[in-house]
Amino acid sequence: MIYFFRKILGVIFLYDRFMEGFSELDEQIGRVESRLKDLEEDMVGNNADKERFVQLTEDQLDRAAKQTIQIDAIKKQLLDLEVKVEENKSSNDEILKSYPVMPQDLSNYKEDIRSIVWGDAFVVEHAYARYFNFGDHALGLGVRRAFTKYFFEKCRFEIMDIHRTAMTRYEIDALNHRADLLLVGGGGLIHSADNKHWLFNLDNGLIDYLKCPTVFYALGYNQYYGQDSLTGKNDIELNLAALKAKALSFSVRNDTSKEKLAAMGFDFPEVPDPGFFVGCDHPAPDIKGKYVILQLAYDTPKWRGIETETFINNFKKIIQYLIGLDYTVVLAPHTFLDIKITKLVLEAVGNSRVASWDLHEMIKDENTSRGLGYYQHADFVIAMRGHAQICPIGMGVPVISVATHYKNFGLMDKLGMPDSVLTPNDENFVEKMIFLIDSTIKNNAQLRDNLGILTAEMDQKTRKFLKELRGKYESLGMKKFIN
Repeated sequence: MIYFFRKILGVIFLYDRFMEGFSELDEQIGRVESRLKDLEEDMVGNNADKERFVQLTEDQLDRAAKQTIQIDAIKKQLLDLEVKVEENKSSNDEILKSYPVMPQDLSNYKEDIRSIVWGDAFVVEHAYARYFNFGDHALGLGVRRAFTKYFFEKCRFEIMDIHRTAMTRYEIDALNHRADLLLVGGGGLIHSADNKHWLFNLDNGLIDYLKCPTVFYALGYNQYYGQDSLTGKNDIELNLAALKAKALSFSVRNDTSKEKLAAMGFDFPEVPDPGFFVGCDHPAPDIKGKYVILQLAYDTPKWRGIETETFINNFKKIIQYLIGLDYTVVLAPHTFLDIKITKLVLEAVGNSRVASWDLHEMIKDENTSRGLGYYQHADFVIAMRGHAQICPIGMGVPVISVATHYKNFGLMDKLGMPDSVLTPNDENFVEKMIFLIDSTIKNNAQLRDNLGILTAEMDQKTRKFLKELRGKYESLGMKKFIN
């Protein structure tokens, strides 16, 4: 009985094990069926992709066939044209001879076109800084007047703003074709913020591609107080040396730039700043009575050593003193950064006898003469920026210099006018300025006579330099001047 019972239990146990195995097998069969279903779906998708691929390939082949037909048609048209040209060659030659210019080869093409456009003009590519600074716009006018007067009267100037021009190989090749002379300057172009490049950024590796005769004229060393000296900056020194060797002439302006660059190992000839030669034919502004120009700079107050509150208070007192002498005071910002200090001073004074010109108008090329008219017809000028001093001096207008840069001291010292210079940080600045104002008013006529003599001397130096430069250019045999 016990034996039989054990047999029953054994059968039950085996049955349970069998059922468990059957359940696991059923699950495995389910997973296999699911996988088979996925594979079937993938196969359907792959077949669809294959059909799409075949269709795309057929479309591409169809387009290629059509393009081949089009290409064959174009080739046939070209062959037909060649036949027609050959058949009508003699008549075509007669037609071409009737044109004013028939370029013989591509190298002469641009020269031929330029001769049609400019005639016998001498094309000068004038490169200088025109970065929304009225002084630079005025300077450019002075350069062009001097070169037209003493280098060649038929100069035709094309303007290049070096702030916006990359001297690439393409630009150099185009320049070689379009210009008889590359004229760089004047202005304070020898200036660097990174100690690797100055403002005329032509890499040494591209200099040999420059075939157009090049003149660097009246350039200025323009580092501010607080900026690193360029002495010992090998990248800049090597570039200046390479350009000097390449150039027909390389000169600097008369504001101690020569001495600053001598410390770098250069001996550049010195010429008067061309801003002295803007002329005296500019229209008078619509201002009743006598007036004074006040030109304040605020682009780099830290480097200029300006403490704004003290600066404003001091010039408020100076303007009030001028108003008391029955002067109208006209503020003349030269850059858009100067407008800030101009507005602050106007607000501090709050008097109808004080005004500012509209820089947005004066900065336009067509209004450069109008802006210079403000300087030409002023009783005298109080100025911080270099060309706010140089241009009026050239027009015979007395100037009091508020110096915040090497060039201000250097310029006035070279002109024999060191006593007409103050700095904003001078002790008793207001009292010293009032003393200079009184002296300038008292001696205005004599000062104007002295400036006339000084400007005539600088004019003769410029004449001599540019006549010699013309001789150097003529010796190259590249362009015959037509008188």
